[in-house]
Amino acid sequence: MINCLDAVENNSSTEITVLGAILMVNDAYIKMSRSTIHNCFKHAGFIQNHNNLPIQISEHEFDDEDDVPLCLWSRNLNSDSLAEPEIWEDYVDIDSALLTSEEPTDKNIVKDINAKEQFERDREEEVEEEPLPTAEEALKDAQIIITICSQQY
Repeated sequence: MINCLDAVENNSSTEITVLGAILMVNDAYIKMSRSTIHNCFKHAGFIQNHNNLPIQISEHEFDDEDDVPLCLWSRNLNSDSLAEPEIWEDYVDIDSALLTSEEPTDKNIVKDINAKEQFERDREEEVEEEPLPTAEEALKDAQIIITICSQQY
């Protein structure tokens, strides 16, 4: 990214191939540390202090190479394109008023109760089975099976 910014500053063009981009992303991923991520969030203003975080980053882990000045990143941006803080807050809170569930009405509550009762009745009907034969009936049936098998085989 710094090479691209320097090329724009020197009025020269930069060519980035897909392979070059993949290699740059891979390089950046390998070099990424916990302190880098922490510093990004800290510079963006998401973290005021890190005393209550589960991952404690000590000050000696700070990498000066990761601390690229914001002016270097934003020197080629127009001031009109930078979002105002109010716009950023609107973006972050855009779905805070979004309904995630339906408001229960009397009609819906009655419908749900009736559906549950119907489900219970249906389940009870399915459970009803023919009664098991008595021991005497089972012995008679076994005798019939023995007779049939002995006659055919």
